Amino acid sequence: MLGLLAALTVVTIWHELGHLWVARRYGVPVKLIGVGIGPAIWRFCLGGDVTFEVRALPVGMVIGVIARRAPDGQALRPVAHDLAVAAGGHWQASF
Repeated sequence: MLGLLAALTVVTIWHELGHLWVARRYGVPVKLIGVGIGPAIWRFCLGGDVTFEVRALPVGMVIGVIARRAPDGQALRPVAHDLAVAAGGHWQASF
């Protein structure tokens, strides 16, 4: 059981790193890199506006990007960039 949990964690982290890699490549600002699920038990600022969090249950990972639209409704980036970031996890997971 512990081996399965470790394997799922590694696969999930690899998948989320695919999203992160594509976001960085297209210049989509990343605000959060979180490891685990549940409430945050430790936070660290990585520089700029990026926060790294470790959460209560160390299963999974999350990458948080800023909204695609400004409060006034103006687009901050092309839709194609968001689609590429969304597909990035699946592309990375295939390797």
